[in-house]
Amino acid sequence: MIDQQNDGRDASLHADVALVGPKNDSLTSQISQMLRASGARVIWVNSEVFVRRITVSCDGQATTVAPDIPLLIRGHSYDSQGDAGQFMANEKYSLFWSAAALMTAPVINRPSPEGSQWRPRTLMMRLYSSACAPPGVLIPELYSSRRSPTWAHMESEDLWGSAEDGVMDGIGSRGRPRIPDGWTYQQVVVVGSDSWARFAHDRSAPDPPLGALSVEIARILGLHFCSMHWRLGPDRADAQLARITGRPSAASLGHLLPVVARHIARDLLA
Repeated sequence: MIDQQNDGRDASLHADVALVGPKNDSLTSQISQMLRASGARVIWVNSEVFVRRITVSCDGQATTVAPDIPLLIRGHSYDSQGDAGQFMANEKYSLFWSAAALMTAPVINRPSPEGSQWRPRTLMMRLYSSACAPPGVLIPELYSSRRSPTWAHMESEDLWGSAEDGVMDGIGSRGRPRIPDGWTYQQVVVVGSDSWARFAHDRSAPDPPLGALSVEIARILGLHFCSMHWRLGPDRADAQLARITGRPSAASLGHLLPVVARHIARDLLA
């Protein structure tokens, strides 16, 4: 068995499954234990090691990745000190993105053409811009360079020079209506075609329509594993997506951590 959790400078990817992310992630730890218990050879390294041990080749007819093994992505970061460091960090990210996107083995969560699949604002903006979300799911949002008095009745945040949100200079703002009276929030976690609800007073599965809707949103975004927060109307007939992340923290999974780890381990070996 291989389970390297140091800096991995002497590591290779001679394994059945690769786990990429920080060594202090308890979700990855549980997944690693479950995979090893099934007899799989597991390597757990950071993204710096991964890009040094992976090769993307193109012979003019086909592009291949070696080694091409199941991969779980739980985060990536690169040394970017100084201009040279930033250049190298960009090159490493490009290789990471290309390799993970081109692998034929299962990848959770595989990068999309737009890049990494974990930033909440990026994912929400993809839903707004793609016009693929079911009707009524998205909360209307307002973007402005300045706030008017009507913003006092809205949830809002400043966008500090964020090119991602279309604000290239200065400070812009994003606002949306506050949650109506009588509505509640519910978290739903998705792994593949399975979903679970998580909130303090109920540990049951989500209502079937909400579970199916969450799985459909994940499918639209190309996410195998994600967490969503929904606004639910008083009769639970109305649902609006408030937030989605493709990299839920172990803490945010709460009591669902073991079942989520088990399903991810299963899907990596599928």
